[in-house]
Amino acid sequence: MKPEQSWKARRVDNLELLRCRRILETERQEAMRSLERLGNETREVDFDGPKDVADVCTTNLSKEACSNNETIGN
Repeated sequence: MKPEQSWKARRVDNLELLRCRRILETERQEAMRSLERLGNETREVDFDGPKDVADVCTTNLSKEACSNNETIGN
């Protein structure tokens, strides 16, 4: 392989690496935005949740019952 060909091959590889890096960075940013939205939605659900101790107990028992039903069904 001629030195010029080697340089061109390496240049293409570097360009390909840069292209892949940009793609991955974009996907990472999208994933981080999705996680942030999910966190916001989770806080909104928690905020709208039970307000007093009795509601919290009822909610916890309901969650536990649902969890037990899922494990029994499997």
